[in-house]
Order: sequence, then structure tokens, then C-alpha cells
Amino acid sequence: MKKIFKIILGIVWLLLTVFLLAGLLMPKVKYQVQTTVDMSVEQTFTIFNDLSKIPEWIPEVKRITPIEEVAGEIGSRYTIVMDNGGTEMKMNEKVLDYQPNKLVKLEFDADMMYKTDRYTFTEKEGVTVI
Repeated sequence: MKKIFKIILGIVWLLLTVFLLAGLLMPKVKYQVQTTVDMSVEQTFTIFNDLSKIPEWIPEVKRITPIEEVAGEIGSRYTIVMDNGGTEMKMNEKVLDYQPNKLVKLEFDADMMYKTDRYTFTEKEGVTVI
């Protein structure tokens, strides 16, 4: 009986180890998306960074609450509450880089999700490319 228990425990331990190693060895997922906005880069950047307007273009966002706002933006932290299919999901956001009319880099941290988004803003022929 002890031998069977040890074998089962060994198999469970092996499966757990393989599962955890797979998570450590998986490469990061990277993707790139580009969109254009029919406004100047200054207007687009201002609207993009206006916290009160975010629910207008991301309807799942219920509210954004500042945790700590830092002069110059970098280091500012926020709590974002989203509607995830009828369930509230909270995540923390931190501003990693902020260059007016050029770049915003944000870090998001939720229970089992960690991601970094980098948004660049350029103007081409009167429209903004994000």
C-alpha cells in the first residue's frame, strides 16, 4: 500500500513539476496592432490620456481610481475596475514611461495576469498613427 501511495505521489509531483517548468520556459507573447485616428497627434494624445474618457472607448472599464499620481506621470499608479462578463475584475496600472505626444508605456497587474503595453503616437498626413 505504501508503495502504491509513493508511486501516485511521485506521478503527481512529476506532473506538477512539468506544469510549473512549462510556465517558466514559455516565451513571452508579443503582438503589435496599429490604428489611425483622424485627429492631430496632440488631440489624440490628450484624449487617450484623459482618464474620464477611457470608458467611452473601452466600455468594459467601469472606473479608474488613482492610487498615487506623480508629477510628470511616470510612476503614477491606478486601480482599474472592469466588467469581465458580469464579474468585476480589478487590476493595477502603473505608468512606466510618458513622453507627451509620443509615447505611453503602462504596466498592468491583475490576479493571474501581468502585461506591459507600449503606445507610440506619430502623425502622418494629418492623422495620428497609434
